[in-house]
Amino acid sequence: MVSKVKIPKLYRERELDILGNKVLIRGYRPIDHDYVVALISKQGQLPELIKKEDKIKGLMQGVFQKMAQSGKQPTEEEINKELLKNISVEDFDDLMAIKEEQERLQGELQVLSEALAQRGLKRFFYRNDPEFIQAERENRGTEYIDSLDPIEIDPDNMLLVATTMIELGSPVKPLPVDDKGK
Repeated sequence: MVSKVKIPKLYRERELDILGNKVLIRGYRPIDHDYVVALISKQGQLPELIKKEDKIKGLMQGVFQKMAQSGKQPTEEEINKELLKNISVEDFDDLMAIKEEQERLQGELQVLSEALAQRGLKRFFYRNDPEFIQAERENRGTEYIDSLDPIEIDPDNMLLVATTMIELGSPVKPLPVDDKGK
């Protein structure tokens, strides 16, 4: 039954400009929570990997600067020899492992971001679609939009939509704690 009382919007929204298209994004819904938790968890792993990578790259940069100061163009063999004098094989292996882990994490982040962003975009574009409205009334709106063809969007804007949904769906301030600590 449709209410005769006009109820205002009681959720946060943000208008994004995606390649000249105005898209109104809302925070994530409880059904999106698994994507959100996985995204935040994987994003949290990246800084530690970057810190390790920067340490090893700093050592390598020092070698390159030292060689550049000599004034001659070193051969690849000379570069490799100098690197091996200053950087252990383990450090180099660690760098390769870090790169692989970063690529794996970036791939997982992209998959999760796309799934979340697709839901946000479809909720916007299909908001007036009678089938979507009916599915929402029957509490199967997410199931309905998940069955639709994906909306084409580049990776940068996909990540923008996903992070906007997370930001808008997160509490603005911590929930109050009662006097019993619960």
